[in-house]
Amino acid sequence: MTELLERLGPYICYVDADTDEVPAWTETGAWVGVADTAQDSWADYLAACTDGEAGPPEGS
Repeated sequence: MTELLERLGPYICYVDADTDEVPAWTETGAWVGVADTAQDSWADYLAACTDGEAGPPEGS
């Protein structure tokens, strides 16, 4: 089992090598959402959140 918390600017990501999803929160604890583990798509998603282009996660 390999797990880590990774900080990407104002975001905290929980990376677990045993899953194919990466949940993320802001540094203040607000839920951001879940993305695939592909680094490029995750970076794009966080950039969209920062720019205000991404909406809140479903169910929030």
